[in-house]
Amino acid sequence: TRMRRKYFKNDMTTVRLRWGDILMPLLKKYKLNITWGDQDLLNIIFFHNPESLFVFPCQWNYRPDHCIYGSNC
Repeated sequence: TRMRRKYFKNDMTTVRLRWGDILMPLLKKYKLNITWGDQDLLNIIFFHNPESLFVFPCQWNYRPDHCIYGSNC
């Protein structure tokens, strides 16, 4: 609910947009460059809004395949 209420900056307009208003224009703009779908859109949004992103410590970013090829956190 907080993300839906928040206004976000982006690279297409100087007007801050709400979550629902920002997704489709970003998808249309970057659709040929998006590999990971929604994750890419989130990365684009939070690139322009780093103050709204909380980066978890590495210990919380665990994936089982991290252990296959060495120690990655």
